[in-house]
Amino acid sequence: MRFSSPRFVRRFTPTRLHLAGLAAGMLLAGAPDPAQAQVDPQTGSPTSAVAASLPDSPLAQAIWSAAALQQILAERDYPAVLSMALLNRSASDPDASGSRLETLAATLSASLTSPPGGALARCRGLQDPVEGTLCSLEALVPLLPAAEGRGLADEGARLLGLYLQPGQAMIPGVAGLSMPAAAGGEGRRLAPLQAFAQGVVEDALRNHVSSLVGPGDGGQTVASGPGGTFTAALSGILGFSPASGTGEVLAQVPELRALLRAHPGIASLESTAGGTLQATLVDGESLLQEYQGFLTSVTGSARGLLDQRFMQVLAGEGVDAEGTSVMDWAAQRSFVYLASRTASLVGLESGVSERIRALGNAATDLRQEGFAFRANLTQFGQQAAMAALTGNVFTLASGVATFFQMNPNALGGGAAGEVRALRGLVDDLRGEMAEGFEGVDARLDEVMGTLDQGFGRMEALVAQNRREVLNELGALGDELAALGGRVDRLDANLVAYLQAGFDRDYSRTLIRCLEHRERHLPPFDRMEFGVFSECLTDFRARGARDARDALLTDRTTPVDDRSLADALADESPENLARRLPLVARAAEQRLGDTGMGGGRGGANPVEWAVASQAYLAMLQDWPDYAAGVRTGDLEALLGTGVETLRILEGTTGVLSRVLADYEEGVTNLTEEADQLARRHQQAQLRRVDPATLLNVMTPEALDHPTLPAPRRVAGNIPAEVRTAAVLALEEPVLVYRTMTTDSITTGNERRRFLFFGRLHDRYVHTRTRMVVELRVDGGEVVSRFRTEGPMVLRRIDEMSGREGGDQVRSSDVRIADPERHFLAEHLPALSADVSAWQVAPADPAVLRRLEVAIEEELRRYESASLNRIFGSVCVDGPLDAELTGPDRESAERIRASVERLTTARLLLGTLVRLGLPDAPAEDETLRTLLFGADGLLDRGALCRVVAAGDSPLRLVWIEQEPRERATLLARALEEAVAREQADGRPPSMVEATIQQLRAAIRLQELRARIAG
Repeated sequence: MRFSSPRFVRRFTPTRLHLAGLAAGMLLAGAPDPAQAQVDPQTGSPTSAVAASLPDSPLAQAIWSAAALQQILAERDYPAVLSMALLNRSASDPDASGSRLETLAATLSASLTSPPGGALARCRGLQDPVEGTLCSLEALVPLLPAAEGRGLADEGARLLGLYLQPGQAMIPGVAGLSMPAAAGGEGRRLAPLQAFAQGVVEDALRNHVSSLVGPGDGGQTVASGPGGTFTAALSGILGFSPASGTGEVLAQVPELRALLRAHPGIASLESTAGGTLQATLVDGESLLQEYQGFLTSVTGSARGLLDQRFMQVLAGEGVDAEGTSVMDWAAQRSFVYLASRTASLVGLESGVSERIRALGNAATDLRQEGFAFRANLTQFGQQAAMAALTGNVFTLASGVATFFQMNPNALGGGAAGEVRALRGLVDDLRGEMAEGFEGVDARLDEVMGTLDQGFGRMEALVAQNRREVLNELGALGDELAALGGRVDRLDANLVAYLQAGFDRDYSRTLIRCLEHRERHLPPFDRMEFGVFSECLTDFRARGARDARDALLTDRTTPVDDRSLADALADESPENLARRLPLVARAAEQRLGDTGMGGGRGGANPVEWAVASQAYLAMLQDWPDYAAGVRTGDLEALLGTGVETLRILEGTTGVLSRVLADYEEGVTNLTEEADQLARRHQQAQLRRVDPATLLNVMTPEALDHPTLPAPRRVAGNIPAEVRTAAVLALEEPVLVYRTMTTDSITTGNERRRFLFFGRLHDRYVHTRTRMVVELRVDGGEVVSRFRTEGPMVLRRIDEMSGREGGDQVRSSDVRIADPERHFLAEHLPALSADVSAWQVAPADPAVLRRLEVAIEEELRRYESASLNRIFGSVCVDGPLDAELTGPDRESAERIRASVERLTTARLLLGTLVRLGLPDAPAEDETLRTLLFGADGLLDRGALCRVVAAGDSPLRLVWIEQEPRERATLLARALEEAVAREQADGRPPSMVEATIQQLRAAIRLQELRARIAG
C-alpha cells in the first residue's frame, strides 16, 4: 500500500473523531466572533471586553492552549517552554513582587527576541530534546538573577527527568544517542516534551486568568498590575497572549487554523453561520447524539477516522510537502489536544477524553511515520527505513488498543433493544390474529406502552448506575494499579540490587536511600542532608572504586582451558559482568587481541551501572540538595564508565579471532581422526570427499547451465543426506528448473494520424521463478527450495485499434529469453540473500530410511579399539591404562583439541552475551549454534555420541558438520555485528548511563556557576 494514497490517509488521520467535541465546545462557549470584537482605535489592540471574555470562554482557552502547544512543538522552542515554566513559578511565588516579575518578564522577552545569531538561536529546533534543554539553560541562566537562575535550572532538571529516568530505557535520538533515521520518530522523541509543555501552558493559562480576576473585586477583571505584566510576558515569549482574540491567535498558527477550517465539522459550522469560526449552533442536541453514535460504533469499524479533505486544503494553501513534514506533526498533535479538551466541555467522562487523545496521537504518529518511511526508503534504503518504521510505529499500538477497549454499549443499557424485539414479536402475532382479537390487540398496545415507559425509566436508571459504578471501579482500578506499580518497583529494585553482586549491607543502603519516600508517609517525606550526603558518598565509592575492586579477583585467574571453563560455567549476567577482565585477559594472552585492553581500567558493568543510576536517582529525587552537589563524583563515575564501555565494545572485535581458533581446532581434530581411521582400518568408510558434495545445481532443461549452489540451499542440506553420500549409500543431486509468468497491461492510447484509426501499447511483464529439488537415487525428492525474481518488462507491442484489440503492428522486445536473463542478472544476488528463499521441510520418511542405512553401514565396520580411544577422552582424570603407544598419543591430542573447542565455544557465547546481548534472541541460528544442543562441537556433544553407543568418527571425520556449523556461525555473527552497528538500535545499559552522567554533569556545572 502506498503511504501517500488517499486510502492510507483515510485510515490513519483523525478528523470526525473531533467533530462533536470542537463544535459542542463552541456551543457551550458562545464566544463572540473575533471579527466583531471591540478594538482600541488608537492602539489596535483588543479592549478589556475582549480580554475579559477569556475567563468565561472555555473554548477560547482551549484554542489558545492548543496554539501555544503547536508553536512550541513545531519550532522545538525549548527556551520558550522553559521561560514559561519559570514565569509560572515566579507568578505562583507569594513572595514575588510586581517589580521582580516585570524585571523577569523583560529579561526573558529580550533574550527570546534576540537576533538570529544570538546564543539561543542554535538551541531552537534541535532534534535532541536533552541537548536543546541543556543548551537553553546554559544560554538563559547567566542572564538571570541567582534566585531565578536556580528556578530555571530546576525546571530544566524537571524536563530532563522525563527523558533521563534512572533505571529505565532511553529513547533513541536523545542525549547524544544515535538517531534511527533522518525522518520520523517524533512521536517517541517529543512526547515527553509535549507532556511538559502541556502542563506549562495550562499553568500559564490558570495564572493569567487568576491574575485578571482579583480576589476581592467581585469577579471583575483588572486591566493592569501583575496580571498585565504576566500577559505581556506571555506575549513576548510566544508572540501572542491569552488576551488576544481567537482569530488573532489562530493567525499566528496557520497550520492549526488550516486543520480547523479543513475539518468537515468546522466547515459545516462556517457554511451555516455565515463563515464565522465561533458561530453558535441551535441544534446542539443532534450534535451530541451524533457524537454518542460515533463513540458507540467506533469499535466495530474505523471508518470516519480519516478524511482526505484537509490534505486537499493544505495543498490548496500552497504548503509544500517538505515544509509541512516537521510542522505537520506538531499541528496535528495540538489539534488532537484541542479536540480532547473540547470533548470534556460537552460533559463526557475524563476517560473518554483521554482515549480520544490517545487514539488521535497514535493516528498522527502513524501518518507521520508513513511519510517518513517513504523519505527514508529513498534516502537510506529498505533496511534503515524498516528499522526506523518498526522502532517508531509499534510503540503506538498501546494507545490505539486503549481506545478500542470501549464497549459499543458503553453509553446505555440494552433493555430498550429487548423491549423492541418483544414488541416486534407481538406485532407479528397481532397480524395473524387481527380478525378476532382487536380488543386483545388494543389491550396489548396499552400494556406494551406501559412496559415501554417502565423500561425506559429502568434503562435510564441502569445507565446512570452503570456510569457511577464504572467511575468508582475505574478510580479503584487506578489506585490498585498505582499500588501494584509501587510494589513492582520495590520488588524489581530489590531483585536488581541483590542480583548485582552487592553485599547485604549495601543492599540495605540502597533501599534506605532510594526507597526513602516509599518507606515513609507524609509529613515524614523528608531526608536529612547528612543522610543524603552519606548516600551519595556510598554510591560514588561503589561505582568508581568498589566496582573496579570487584574485578581484582580475576586479575590472577589462569587463562587455561580448565580454569576458563570453571569460571564461565555460570552464564548469568552477574557472573559474566564480574568475569569481564578474565575474558579480556584470555583474548589478549591466548589470541593476541588487545582490543579489550586486557580488562585494565574498567569495572563490573552491572555494579557500576546500578551505583551510577542510584547516584543520579538521588539527584533527581532531592533537587533542593542536588543544587549544592559538585561534579567530582559524577566525573569519577563517568571515567570508569567510559573505560568499561571501551572494554565491552572491544568484545565484537575478538569474535573473529575466537572463531578462527575454533576452526583451527576442528582442523586438528579432523586430521587426528583421519589418522585413527587409517590405523584402525576405517578409512574405507569415507568413500567420497565431503568437500565435493552438493556444491552445484544441475539444470532440468538441457539448454541451461550448471550453477553453484546458493548459500541458503547449501546450508539446509540434511546431515543424513550428506553422510549417506560420503558413505556412497546414495548419490544426491540438486536439480533446478525455471518457469515464467506474464502480466499484460495496456495503455498509451492515441490517434494514428487523421483518418487512420487509433493505436495503443501492450506491455508484457514477466516474472521468473526457480525451484531447486534435492533428489536421491531413483529421483526421490527430499526437500525443495523456491525463489523468484522481480517483474521485468519483457516486450512492448504496438496494437491497432482501441484498448482490447489483439492485432499486433510491431513489437519492441526488451528481453528475448527471460529465464536466461534471470539466471545471469538476478540469481547471483538471490544466491547471497538467505531471506529470498523458501525452504520446504525435508521428507521425514526419506530421512529415517537414510538414518537406518547409515547406522547399519557404520556398525558393519565398527572398531572397539577406536571407540575405546574416544571413550577415554570423555572420562575425567587420566587416560585409560590399556591405551599405549600411538593410540595413547592420539587420545591426548584429541582431548586437547576437544578442550580447545569447548573453550572457544564458551568464549564465543560469553562475548556475544557481553557485546551483543540482543543477538541470541533475534537470531535463532546464532542461539542454536552457541547455546543449543545441536550447536558447535564441544566436549559435551562428543561425549553424548560416545555415551549413546554411536560412531564418534561420524561426528568428527565422516561428516562436515563441525566445519559447516562454524561457517554458519561466522555469517550469523557478521549479521549480528552489522545489526548492532546500524542506526536505531536501543542503547546498552552502560552507554545510556554514560549519556545520563554527561547530561547531569552539565546541569550540575550550571548550578555551580549559579551558586558561585
